[in-house]
Amino acid sequence: MLLFSNQKRHLGYCKPRKRIISLSLAFLSTNSYRVMKDTLLHEIAHAIHYMETGKTNHDNGWRDVARRVGCRPERCAPVDGLTMPRGKYIGLCPACNKTIYFYRKVKRSYSCSECT
Repeated sequence: MLLFSNQKRHLGYCKPRKRIISLSLAFLSTNSYRVMKDTLLHEIAHAIHYMETGKTNHDNGWRDVARRVGCRPERCAPVDGLTMPRGKYIGLCPACNKTIYFYRKVKRSYSCSECT
């Protein structure tokens, strides 16, 4: 079953025991067709690897399956060319006044990654 989620921490995931592949709508709306196609094929490779071996990891067997289905045999998507969805909550770094986006309402102030 293919599901769509609002997750913002991952592009997709596979739960082979439940026969579920999920893709992030947040990433779908901000990234290219190529990125999402590779993500879907990546998760399909997990499902096939699980059916063949009972494993769900990124080992050499999974890499072989990933190559067979036509996706990059890498654990993570390449950061260059990947657009992160912006959070709906906005904060300012107290040190440099840089805008920081959050997915959830925060109860304390945070510094940006450069000032931390």
